[in-house]
Amino acid sequence: MSKRILHTEGVTQRFGGLTAVSQVSIDLYENEIVGIIGPNGAGKTTFFNVLTGIYTPTEGKVFLNEQDITGKMPNEIARLGMTRNFQNIRLFSNMTIMENIMTGIYCRKKANLLDAVLSTPRHRREERETEEEALRYLDIVGLSHCRYDMATSLPYGQQRKLEIGRALASNPSVLLLDEPAAGMNDQETLDLAEFIMRLRDMGYNIILIEHDMRLVMKVCDRIYVLNYGAQIAQGTPGEIQQNPEVITAYLGEED
Repeated sequence: MSKRILHTEGVTQRFGGLTAVSQVSIDLYENEIVGIIGPNGAGKTTFFNVLTGIYTPTEGKVFLNEQDITGKMPNEIARLGMTRNFQNIRLFSNMTIMENIMTGIYCRKKANLLDAVLSTPRHRREERETEEEALRYLDIVGLSHCRYDMATSLPYGQQRKLEIGRALASNPSVLLLDEPAAGMNDQETLDLAEFIMRLRDMGYNIILIEHDMRLVMKVCDRIYVLNYGAQIAQGTPGEIQQNPEVITAYLGEED
């Protein structure tokens, strides 16, 4: 069996009297794309926020590479190997495409602010290494040819890819994608699906939240379904499409 990369045990998140996520347990294995689907308000993004340390779960545990990361800060979790994109694009608009990618690499570097101010040999060496590494990630997302352009000059679909490239630049063992196809047209969504599957083939382990069922069914190896914060089903795309409870809760009776 493949190595388990991410595991959650009974993750629950309450806000006062509201239970946004209830007893959710998932697994992500090596070289796998796992989808998390459900209606609006099902708790999907809240669950991502728990995984990445924005929220500390009310109950339950999160394990990354068998290490308990429950309650750790987002920057610690990023250094340990889990990064994400966001529903709304959050690029650094005053930076170039290259500089946006470089920000994802800096969390792995050792030079500090004093090194930068004094322009120490370590800082200069790491800057060269960071630029070389950034070019490799730009090649992955297909943007190396325009690396000195401002990030906001890119078309919407390519801005999405740049944001994913910045997440990849931190060299994660788990990549979380929160509705990456939001706002995309059909061709952009098709290109994105091919890109996500290529990332898996390159060795990235991915968890995907997405409302576009064509994308989910095309790229995911397994799917978990949430409804009102609770986990109601899991299985392959074919199994999920045939699950009566999922059809009723999310996909619709006629589908």
